[in-house]
Amino acid sequence: MTTVQTLLFLSCFSLALVACSKPYQQETRHLAPGDPTRQATWAVAPLRNESGVSLVDPLRVSDELFEAVAQVNGVTAVPINRSIAAMRSLGMTDVATPEDAIELARLLDADAIIVGTITAYDPYDPPQLGMSLALITINDGRATAAPVSNDFDPYLLSTASTDSMLRTDAGTRAGQPFVAAGGHFDASDGITRDRVRAFATGRHLPDGPLGWQRYIKSMGLYTRYVCFELVGRLIAAERSRRPPLEPTKDA
Repeated sequence: MTTVQTLLFLSCFSLALVACSKPYQQETRHLAPGDPTRQATWAVAPLRNESGVSLVDPLRVSDELFEAVAQVNGVTAVPINRSIAAMRSLGMTDVATPEDAIELARLLDADAIIVGTITAYDPYDPPQLGMSLALITINDGRATAAPVSNDFDPYLLSTASTDSMLRTDAGTRAGQPFVAAGGHFDASDGITRDRVRAFATGRHLPDGPLGWQRYIKSMGLYTRYVCFELVGRLIAAERSRRPPLEPTKDA
């Protein structure tokens, strides 16, 4: 490969990464069930800590997940404090079953709910964070929508930290309305660092002492990046599972 070809390749790769870091817009249209013109409402259940690390604050990570969902064009996110208040009113200490998730989402008047676990957590340089998430659709907007299968167990998310273990087509078998995504994000990995750099574009002061690397020097900011990535994967999986509904035509 010539020097010119190498430069062209790197330029195209950089542009692709920057595109991945932008807020979800065009690819998220029609996520609302039934009516593609309205906002869908997604709740976020507090994440479980299955990392084995006691210093993790699951609520702070859950808040970052909520913030990532709140950036999705076409989706209204339910704040974590509302989810916690609803759980308390139901006498629910944890989202342990599909029925729990459905009951909580319905109380919050949500079309879908995200449940998940923190599977790995290491805040030291370079940071590492593992998460496994599932988006359970409550209101699919289709007459053929099936209830969540009892085969789905939120606890099983803690045993799967990679996308290869959480197949995003799992929720399509027998019409099960859920999709899943997970990953172990290690900031020492070159591809991960490239994606963090792209994510940081426009989100940090370029003349700052750390530049884009502040997102791998702060566990809070690194968590923000990971949540962005996983929400994007959930959206892609959900759109693949349920193609957009066409607007109803007047007779």
